[in-house]
Amino acid sequence: MRTTIAIAIVAAGVIPAEAGPYDGCFERTYDKAHLAAHPGQTVTSIILRLKPRDMNDGNNVAAELRFAFRAGNDGHYAVGSCKDEGERLYCGLDQDAGRISVRPNDGGLMLSPISDVRADSASGDENDYITISSSNPEDRNFALRPAPAAACSAFDDDGE
Repeated sequence: MRTTIAIAIVAAGVIPAEAGPYDGCFERTYDKAHLAAHPGQTVTSIILRLKPRDMNDGNNVAAELRFAFRAGNDGHYAVGSCKDEGERLYCGLDQDAGRISVRPNDGGLMLSPISDVRADSASGDENDYITISSSNPEDRNFALRPAPAAACSAFDDDGE
């Protein structure tokens, strides 16, 4: 059964056939019912793109994140590099924006902040950022699903 599902996902163009669990586009948008049941959750959607890379620094996966927030703030982002530790990735976000872990989870990925995460505004205003608190239990774990590559096209618009 799992093989059939994996083949269907690959055939749909969601994940390239040669990709491991840490390569591709993943997303989650929370509906009104979920947000009503979790009033302390600040994140309303996340898009994560992971790309393998060859570097000599021990980090072997690039991570790009886009966030939208309950307050109507969207277009916030964070980028970083990750080290594959087997069961999960550990990612340090650029410009001291925090740390996250990413692990396989039920056909997708589970993203968990290890520390507070600073999401900067795409506007470039260094004072326009939102912090996702690692101590907020409602913003602690985000179950992401595989997404079509088009969902990550916003990263390409930024020249990244």
